[in-house]
Amino acid sequence: MSTVAIIIADGYTEAEFLVSYHMLKAEGFDVTVYSLNGGMVTGVMGWVHKESRPMIAIGEFLPDILVLIGGVKSVEKLRLDRGLIMEIRRQNGAGRIIASVCHGAQLCIEADIVRGRKILGYYSIKKDLQNAGAIWPEGQEVCVDGNIVSASHYDFSGIWMKEVL
Repeated sequence: MSTVAIIIADGYTEAEFLVSYHMLKAEGFDVTVYSLNGGMVTGVMGWVHKESRPMIAIGEFLPDILVLIGGVKSVEKLRLDRGLIMEIRRQNGAGRIIASVCHGAQLCIEADIVRGRKILGYYSIKKDLQNAGAIWPEGQEVCVDGNIVSASHYDFSGIWMKEVL
């Protein structure tokens, strides 16, 4: 069975999380949710995901897919976690799928894996991606560049997950 690690922190975007979580589960993936300290995590709209493993545990295995959920508040906390940033680099180096949506692309910037790659993120971080060396694919909702599958907005979560699958 293929494994998936979904990364969230308080302030994550529920729509992105719930669509990806349920689509991956429905396809038979073994999905594990990780957060900074483990336990309950509250989304930006107040929905609580009741069970997650602590981020430090993600280094115990190399998941087939790493899902980086957006949410400005969530990503601002996650990008300070050096272990997570190293894990994103490790995933990329191993050619594993990295799926980012919305502000999740900022974690790819932090991991320094965007240079020369076509990557989408929320519209307000277009310049951040370009300044980090990424190529912004104009007119696309979802983009696949090698092992990185990205989407600009939660409105495209279903299409994004179909590309991941």
